[in-house]
Amino acid sequence: MRAHKEIRLQTLALVAAVTGVIGVLMFSLLTRGGSLVPRPSLLAGVLLVAMGGIVLWLARPVRRYLEGEAKGTLDPLRAARVVVLAQAAALTGAAAAGWYLSQIVVVATDLSLVANRGRLLPLSALVVAALALAGAGVVAQRWCRIDPPDAGEGDSTPAAPSAL
Repeated sequence: MRAHKEIRLQTLALVAAVTGVIGVLMFSLLTRGGSLVPRPSLLAGVLLVAMGGIVLWLARPVRRYLEGEAKGTLDPLRAARVVVLAQAAALTGAAAAGWYLSQIVVVATDLSLVANRGRLLPLSALVVAALALAGAGVVAQRWCRIDPPDAGEGDSTPAAPSAL
């Protein structure tokens, strides 16, 4: 069985940067035609934070099991699904952060419009919510991590660090 590789912070930064560049290009074309950047949705921020909370809530039993605090057993398939969900959350949060940050960049280029000034704070809150989702994904992924056995214990071949 192949071990899961962790999503690295550099990968998340790259996803945010690529999404941000695409967003800046798209929203620049949109505003060049006379339109405004769409009004940010409060519901989007609530959903991003809620998804982060759900990911952490689902990863908690895996963490407790790995720390020896669980009373029962843990289904390995469930643990693997939690890791994949955590990685998806981290990538989604990074992409959303880049997307909303691109909107801030475009809005900030024309603050003479009152509508644009009113969008800065909600868009900033959405960036924070997206980063919270990415952070929750990274934390949940680390909670599900199985450290390699010590070199002196049991197996003579060192195992690579992996997640369930």
